[in-house]
Amino acid sequence: ATLYEVFTKKCDIHYAIHEYSKNLYFIPASTHFRKITFSDFEKDLKKIVAEIKQHYDIIFFDLAPSMYPGSNMPLFFSDYVVIPVNCPQGLSLLGLQTQAEIIVEVRQEKNSALDVLGIIPAFIDRTRMSTDVLRYLQQHYGDDLLPAIRKNTAISQASSIGQTIFEHAP
Repeated sequence: ATLYEVFTKKCDIHYAIHEYSKNLYFIPASTHFRKITFSDFEKDLKKIVAEIKQHYDIIFFDLAPSMYPGSNMPLFFSDYVVIPVNCPQGLSLLGLQTQAEIIVEVRQEKNSALDVLGIIPAFIDRTRMSTDVLRYLQQHYGDDLLPAIRKNTAISQASSIGQTIFEHAP
């Protein structure tokens, strides 16, 4: 089962929770999820989070970088935000700025304590663009920067065979 089946009341949330590895569970989305992204599913999401949060130490929402109605709704139920920035692509900085604006709006709209836990420079390689983006992030967001994730073939290999990097190449 996926998140789509939960939101369309075809199954209970507990049937959609899949164990990936020890102490790591996920609820997959599906291509059908796009059918409900234009609807107001705030109440359903709030109910789901309330139902499962006592069973887990941390709940992550992996949000797509694209903007569509409902794409940022999980921010209303979050305490912290971690924002990855794809360094070889300079356009990621525009996305970072957009996300910062959305976080400010969510704080105001919901009187939320939503806080940026950190910004992760990701896919760092030896290109000039990566170097320039990383330098910009260090200058403007130094206190909020988390350790960078370098471009690494082992990470791609791990995800392609369904393993974490710690299982594949610790």
